[in-house]
Amino acid sequence: MSIQVKALSKRIDNREILRGITFTWQPGRIVGLVGRNGIGKTTLFRTMADHYLADEGELVIEGQSTLQQPYCRQKLFYIDTQRHFFGGRRL
Repeated sequence: MSIQVKALSKRIDNREILRGITFTWQPGRIVGLVGRNGIGKTTLFRTMADHYLADEGELVIEGQSTLQQPYCRQKLFYIDTQRHFFGGRRL
């Protein structure tokens, strides 16, 4: 599945977290996102998954813009480590 992020921007509490983020992930590739704490990695994924609304920019999944075809976002799967189903439960 190809994913394109085009000029994605997000502000939280009047603070710019993401500004003009643009990249393409090609099908069949494993990609790692690395950066120091507080740099915006989680905000990027939450915005891509529509947990946060982007202030600007566009997400394109397999050639379909999520702005025109919101249902195509259903192809994404993201587990938020801070807000996940199992919470603090132990197995």
